[in-house]
Formats: sequence, structure tokens, C-alpha cells
Amino acid sequence: CDKEPEALEALSASLALDPNAVETHALRASILCSLERPKEALEAADTALALDANSEFALLQRSRALCALKRWREAEDTLSEVIRINPENQAAANQLAY
Repeated sequence: CDKEPEALEALSASLALDPNAVETHALRASILCSLERPKEALEAADTALALDANSEFALLQRSRALCALKRWREAEDTLSEVIRINPENQAAANQLAY
């Protein structure tokens, strides 16, 4: 999507105003993954998780970044953590099935 760089800028501006916005960090991780910048995505997801270790969205983005980095075991462990937090999370269950 050609809007991703703009969205990334907007999220960065938002984080400058509220650096403790967990979901904003997680959304930033998602966009960075889409832009094929997995190391930065992992950092953004980890920042979100430092603020809220139970954020399912941040954990899913962390797993996505880890997969892009071919760190399979860590990605699987992260998805298992999502399932531990919420056994009904279909996104995590579907990814673990692969």
C-alpha cells in the first residue's frame, strides 16, 4: 500500500505526544512489517510489550516480525503466549497451525 509511509509518519508523530500508547507502538510494528522492515518492527512490538506484556496485538506483531527474521522458535513461543492469554484468539491459533 502506498499510504504506509504516511501512516508510519503519523504514528511516529502520535508517539511523540504519547510515548506510552501501546496499540500505537503495535500498529507501528504492523506497518513496519508490511514495509519489510522486520528488525524495526520487532523493536516496536517489544516497546509495546514493555508497556503491556498482555497486548495480544503487540504479541501477534512480534511473532510476525520474528517470522520475517526466520526466528521460528521465538515466533512460535510468542504465539503460544497469545493463546495462553486468550485461548479464543483465532489469529494465533491459525498461525500456530502452519
